[in-house]
Amino acid sequence: MAKKLDFNTKEKILKSVEEIIQTDGIKDFSLRDIARKANISLGTLYYHYNSKDELVIDLASLYLDRLDKDYFSWLKRHKDDLTPDRFLDVIFYKGVKLFDRAKLHLFLLNECIGGNKKLLNKYSNLYKYWRENLNIGIKQVFPNVKDSNSFASLLMMIVDGMISQEVLKLENKVDQDKIKNLLKEFIK
Repeated sequence: MAKKLDFNTKEKILKSVEEIIQTDGIKDFSLRDIARKANISLGTLYYHYNSKDELVIDLASLYLDRLDKDYFSWLKRHKDDLTPDRFLDVIFYKGVKLFDRAKLHLFLLNECIGGNKKLLNKYSNLYKYWRENLNIGIKQVFPNVKDSNSFASLLMMIVDGMISQEVLKLENKVDQDKIKNLLKEFIK
């Protein structure tokens, strides 16, 4: 299990992993690469993380915590002036663009698919938590939706698809306004 000491060094390590993923893409990278990027010794890295798995689990937690905090802080600030268009804009933006999450999201999913059972368990639980919290906004903005959980799942699938399109740099990406209009028609 990762040690709980020297939070600044852990932040530096996690930031370095994010930068490696953003600049070099989703590929194998070593703990030595991370130590070099963070400008720390390999021993210091091992002091905080005994394995790459521990590091990836902390990275997943950080990623989903950011997404959750962004969403909830926005929802609280705009609880009195939410519109369906504004709500969907924010979900799509925060889910795909903010923090250059696309590559990181796919990296974490790839780690889960590759057999990282600890990460799969953690990511699955956090994904369920995110869907449950997305329900709060859905119930507030779309009071006529009969099954807000299914609607939250649908939004998450759309965001996952948009993330894939973002990483692939597709020229003919799906038009967000068209998706918003289809969703609004769907829930009438």
